[in-house]
Amino acid sequence: MLGLLPGAGGTQRLPNLVSIPNALDMMLTGRTIKADKAKKMGLVDMTINPLGPGIKPSDIMTLEYLERVAVGVASELASGKLKKTKKKGLMEQAISLGLKIGFVKDKIFEKARAQVMKQTKGLYPAPLKILDIVRTGLDKGTVAGLEAEAAGFGELVVTPESKGLISLFKGQTECKKNSFGKPQIPLKNVAVLGAGLMGAGIVQVTANKGFNVILKDTTDNGLIRGHGQIHDGLANSVKRKRITRFLGNFKINKCEIFID
Repeated sequence: MLGLLPGAGGTQRLPNLVSIPNALDMMLTGRTIKADKAKKMGLVDMTINPLGPGIKPSDIMTLEYLERVAVGVASELASGKLKKTKKKGLMEQAISLGLKIGFVKDKIFEKARAQVMKQTKGLYPAPLKILDIVRTGLDKGTVAGLEAEAAGFGELVVTPESKGLISLFKGQTECKKNSFGKPQIPLKNVAVLGAGLMGAGIVQVTANKGFNVILKDTTDNGLIRGHGQIHDGLANSVKRKRITRFLGNFKINKCEIFID
């Protein structure tokens, strides 16, 4: 969070896409939405499954496939062959109807404000400003909401809270960068000594990045436990649909275990 609010009409367009409760949750928490849930919510229209490795690495093949699908869908929308349709579910219809009743609308925003105050103790102005601006759009229309959004963004960007959070974000980003530069010899293989909790975790992260990994330990039990942790971690990623089952099996096969 940067202590700001969604600009470019985000506070007004998002509630129309995903309903008020979902929109407030996204704007107030900055929570990441998984692709399948985003489609179900109406945030995105279409998703694709990632491709496994082939002639090129899996991430590059997936991006190229995504581009082909996106261009094809855009062409069909432009030509009229494909029509964008969205049907509201019963819950969304009930919420839309409830928002037309002042008492129901007041209760929704009172609950949201109480949750914000509980989590922030009123120390951060952005979440409260977001609530006010979304309410303005609902009460007075989109044009008034957009004007309030532009004014609110201008107010927040100069607050000490926003400047501090932006500085923190930049610092975190800098810490993630490789200060040693690009290696002269490309790294392909990594060896990890010790199959404990930390060692197995390092192996899983490294295998996820596409490296071949050798895991060494002094005992059979240690290797079995470490291999089990890696397998369970990748299986959990498959279960949560972060990666495909094929890709999960491919990554576990990139790990070799030895006793030394």
